[in-house]
Amino acid sequence: MPLPTFLPGCWKRNWIHRSDGPKPGDNKVSVLYLQTSSYFVDVRSTPTGQSQGGEGTLAFAGVATASSLPSGGAVVRWHALLEHGSGARGAESWALAAQGVPQETQDTGVFERKDDRGEGVWGEKAEDGSLEEEWVKVGSGGVCVAAIKEGGGIYVRVNSGGKWGYADAGRGIWAAGGEDGVEVGIGVRGGTKLKEIVEGEDVKEWRVVEGEGGLEELWGLH
Repeated sequence: MPLPTFLPGCWKRNWIHRSDGPKPGDNKVSVLYLQTSSYFVDVRSTPTGQSQGGEGTLAFAGVATASSLPSGGAVVRWHALLEHGSGARGAESWALAAQGVPQETQDTGVFERKDDRGEGVWGEKAEDGSLEEEWVKVGSGGVCVAAIKEGGGIYVRVNSGGKWGYADAGRGIWAAGGEDGVEVGIGVRGGTKLKEIVEGEDVKEWRVVEGEGGLEELWGLH
């Protein structure tokens, strides 16, 4: 089932509130979540340039599925193929994801528009009520691109706003940003340009699975 039209794009998290935590929600961890019509990259870390990890650090990438709600929101499920600290899933997981039938996941959230908070602001709640997050869309879907390095890497790009995400478990690099370079990263410094991150990569190991265009051009390697 296709993702709801509101979901593809680049999202920045305003805060997270856990049911056993203090209010207002915690905003100390920077988060960028990029979603195409299938693949995603989500990177969460303390401010880039101050720390390359530590408390709150989390990153994962894979494919998303969703079920639309009558309210206009959706129950979204994230099926991770790569996780910071855990590496990559096996070949079967990648194959099932490519076929549009990813393995089951416990990572789900209910997205609902928060009209009282302004345009592009959405709330996400865990189905068990354990946490709530507020997200703002900073780049719409437009024409999205996704590429994968079988069993090890995922790259996504959201054309509106020039936002991109890059995850490579083997290299230990997780990054999300835009034309000015990395905004949130693990294993890479803030401001690093995408071209610098991918320099030396064997483009033949990657293949575009969504959208069009050669990676050399998308990555600025020409």
